Amino acid sequence: MQIDWTALEKAAKKVRKMAYAPYSHFLVGAAGLADDGNIYTGCNVESPDYDGTHAEEAALASMVG
Repeated sequence: MQIDWTALEKAAKKVRKMAYAPYSHFLVGAAGLADDGNIYTGCNVESPDYDGTHAEEAALASMVG
C-alpha cells in the first residue's frame, strides 16, 4: 500500500482545530491509516483532573467505533 503522508498530515491538522485543551493550551490532532485506505482522526480532550483523552486514543476509538 502506498501511504499518502500529505493526506495524513492534513487530516491531523484539520482535526487538531477541534481539540479541547483549556489547561495546557496544547492542541493535538492524530490521523491513522487503516488497511482499507480509510483515514481515521482524533484530537485531545482535557478534563480538570488531567485524565483526558489523548489524540491517538481518540483516533483509534474512531477506527473501531
